[in-house]
Amino acid sequence: MGTLVNFLQDMRAELLEEGDDAILDPESIVIAIESELGLGSKLLGLDAGELQGCDPALLRLHRALGNAQEHWDLYAAIACDGLCSIFYNGTGDAIDRMRAVFSSFGSPLSPLLARACELAVPMYGISPDSNWVTRNPGADPRAILGQHVHEALERLETAMADIQDAAFDLALDACRAAAAECCDRP
Repeated sequence: MGTLVNFLQDMRAELLEEGDDAILDPESIVIAIESELGLGSKLLGLDAGELQGCDPALLRLHRALGNAQEHWDLYAAIACDGLCSIFYNGTGDAIDRMRAVFSSFGSPLSPLLARACELAVPMYGISPDSNWVTRNPGADPRAILGQHVHEALERLETAMADIQDAAFDLALDACRAAAAECCDRP
């Protein structure tokens, strides 16, 4: 059995644990992912066929944990550098993955992120496999936006912050539901 499968089985047990050691937020999930699989590891980017043939419930847990990680990554980006940073620091593939995951899990952040993408993606000329900062060394990533787009992104960032706790709760609920489903199987 591979490292990823073992990790998922361990996370299943931890998600169902109650008490002081219970996983209570997406940050704890991200810490577990990175401590087990490597700093900066993106759970939804890991597989290399290791999950092929796995129990579908374990695959759902994999996706649910990845959803929680994407929620935390968005929150961390906003907290550190603001919403626009996901567009100048992120690759097109990473942004597309976040959008797809949020949409598939019905995250309340999904429509706000979609609107932010409509505003920012054309400004930064997003590339699938590289970020704007790498392609434009020394350039000011905020200057490219213009005042109208920058203000619109700030309003979206505020709206995201207003619903962040609810989005985190939904992401964690999805993880726990997927973990419980895994335990219901023989």
